[in-house]
Amino acid sequence: GVAGAGLCIGFAPVLPGMAMLLAAWLARAGLLGLLDCGRARLTPMALRIAADVVLLTPLVLAIRPLAG
Repeated sequence: GVAGAGLCIGFAPVLPGMAMLLAAWLARAGLLGLLDCGRARLTPMALRIAADVVLLTPLVLAIRPLAG
């Protein structure tokens, strides 16, 4: 978590693409952690859908700058 965020900040000026990809993976890991904490409150189908959305997060964050 903290080490990855530090790497994002360090890579940003030199390798912005790498920093963006690392930030997307950090977002995915954080969202999976939140989903794991709240899994008792979700139905199995809702949990599966939410997990699929979380796993696609890096792809959405990586494609968005290319579109703009």
